[in-house]
Amino acid sequence: MECELCQIRERDELVLYQDKEVVIALKDTVVTPGQITVYPKEHITILEMVSDNILMRCSELANKVSIAAFESLGSQGTNIVVR
Repeated sequence: MECELCQIRERDELVLYQDKEVVIALKDTVVTPGQITVYPKEHITILEMVSDNILMRCSELANKVSIAAFESLGSQGTNIVVR
């Protein structure tokens, strides 16, 4: 079974941003409208395997995306969920 996040990364129309370490993308199915997913580019199966610098990069980008959504969409707030 192929990884859902790896499949998303392969679909350019869903990718909002990527660098050598992290991907920011939309998903076809979401828990809440406006959901944006931030995740490591490297396929990692459990959180404990993600290096501290990649976790920090994901957190920094998630915060920036939250600010952009809040300011540009007039959101009343944002949620960041670690899965």
